[in-house]
Amino acid sequence: MKESLLAVIILGLVLANSVAIAGASPDLTETGKDWLAMHAGSGTPKCYQTSGIPFTDTDGLPQEGSTGDVAGMLYIAHFEGKDDMAITGDGYSYNDFKAANENNDLTEPDIKWVFDNEGGEGEPQYCIGVTPTPTPTPTPTSTPTLTGAGKDWLATYAGVDNCFKTSGISYKDADGVSHTGARPAMLQTHYLLPI
Repeated sequence: MKESLLAVIILGLVLANSVAIAGASPDLTETGKDWLAMHAGSGTPKCYQTSGIPFTDTDGLPQEGSTGDVAGMLYIAHFEGKDDMAITGDGYSYNDFKAANENNDLTEPDIKWVFDNEGGEGEPQYCIGVTPTPTPTPTPTSTPTLTGAGKDWLATYAGVDNCFKTSGISYKDADGVSHTGARPAMLQTHYLLPI
């Protein structure tokens, strides 16, 4: 329980002290992110998780939580001067993390970033070697509108006596074969319009 309470306190500090943290954390490098996914994540590829990750608290007691909980416990270990203590489920310490993070310390904004990228509902999930695919923005399609000149052209060339007709229209298909039919059939043949 001590670890959960400390993680909640850390998260509270992170939220209270993080005024304008957006995007990536400034001190958490790509190799640091990957290290956390490898040693405090699961799956193939290794990804941050919202639960089920084993770790050890600073009292040496086994715990289970999220990737963010493990990052928080690494931060607590550093805060308590236990940089060499094995925290991750596979026995790695804060010093191991720091070496992988290009010698940058773990910060409160880093922990917030990890929590925000565990893949909870509505959140992205960080995975090793996976570049998030941006959601494509659909290209708006415009519905063609028929102008007055277009209507006149159709009446002249696809009508009878410059008027639209439902039948009796003579036309040739793409192979040059003559047909008589309705305006929609002629338009579909020449302009691939569905009827």
